[in-house]
Amino acid sequence: SGPRLQRRGSPARPSSRIRLFGMRRCRVPRSGATLSISHERTLVHMASARPPVRSRGGVPYFALITLAVAVFISVTIEMLPTGLLPQMSRGLDVTESQIGFTVSIFAFTVVITSAPISILTRRVPRHALLVAVLVVLAASALTSALSVDYAMLVLSRVVGGIAHGVFWSVVGAYAAYLVPKEQFGRAVSIVLGGGSLAFVLGVPLVTALGTAFGWRLSFGIVAGLALVGAVFLFR
Repeated sequence: SGPRLQRRGSPARPSSRIRLFGMRRCRVPRSGATLSISHERTLVHMASARPPVRSRGGVPYFALITLAVAVFISVTIEMLPTGLLPQMSRGLDVTESQIGFTVSIFAFTVVITSAPISILTRRVPRHALLVAVLVVLAASALTSALSVDYAMLVLSRVVGGIAHGVFWSVVGAYAAYLVPKEQFGRAVSIVLGGGSLAFVLGVPLVTALGTAFGWRLSFGIVAGLALVGAVFLFR
C-alpha cells in the first residue's frame, strides 16, 4: 500500500484512498496535515499542469487581399482571349477557332508543366517565387499584346501557362502559411475568391475595353496590373 500520511506529533486520523492520473494509490488525510512521503514519486499539483493554448493572431487581410488580386489577374490572363475572339482573329489574320485554341494551349501547358516545375522550384522561397511568377505573367501578357503573328501569341501563352501552373501550386499553401491554424479556411477562401471575381468582373471588363479600344490594350492593361501586383506582393 501507499505511504502513510499523518499529522506530526499526533495519532493518525482516518484517511480515504484516491487514484491520481499516472500515480500509484496513496492516502490523503481528511484534515490539513503535513505530508511525509518516502515514495519515489511525489505528488504534483494537477491544476497547474494545463496544456498550452495556441495563441490566436489577427488575420493579415492586406496580404490575403493582395494574393486574391494576384489570383484575379492570373485567371483573367488565362481567359482573356475568350471575349476578344473577333478582334484578335482580325488583328492576327487567323480564324476565331485558332484564337480560342490559345486558351486550350494555356490550360494544357498548366497540366503538363505544373508538377515538374513545382518540383524544380521546391527549394525556392515561396514569397520570392510568387513575385517571380507574377512578373512572368506580366511579361507573357505584354508579349501577347505585342504579338505580330500567331506563333508569337502561342509562345506567349505557353510561357503564361507555365507561370500560371506554378502560381496555383503555391498560392493556396502560402495563404495558409500567413495565418494561424484556426484561420486556414478563411484565408484560403479569401484568396480563391479572386478567381471567382475574375470570371464575373475581370474578363467582362477587359472584353469591354478590348471592344472599345482594341485587344492589344486589354492585354497591356492586364500586364500592368500584374506588375503592380508583383510590387505589392514584394513589399
